[in-house]
Amino acid sequence: MAQPYFVLSPRAVADLRAIEEYVTVESGAARAAAIHERIYHSLNMLAYWPNSGRLRRELEGQPRGFAVAPWYVFYEPLATLDGIHVLRVVDGRRDIQAISIR
Repeated sequence: MAQPYFVLSPRAVADLRAIEEYVTVESGAARAAAIHERIYHSLNMLAYWPNSGRLRRELEGQPRGFAVAPWYVFYEPLATLDGIHVLRVVDGRRDIQAISIR
């Protein structure tokens, strides 16, 4: 079996950059690095267990969601089940239904 992995959509890349920039400004580079590590650790874990997130039937395409508080990772398991495709990483305090996941 191949090593599980995750693929970031362009929107997920932009989300992660925005999170890192915001945290760096508000709390410093060390805090931003710690949050970066925590999010990426969660993405790696989800790659190993792609069906562990909650199915979000109310959202377009019915992606899975997983909280990395206060953010929420929206993703789809890869067809081969050897990883995930990360669609978005958004602040879970926002109105999720008003956010375009795709």
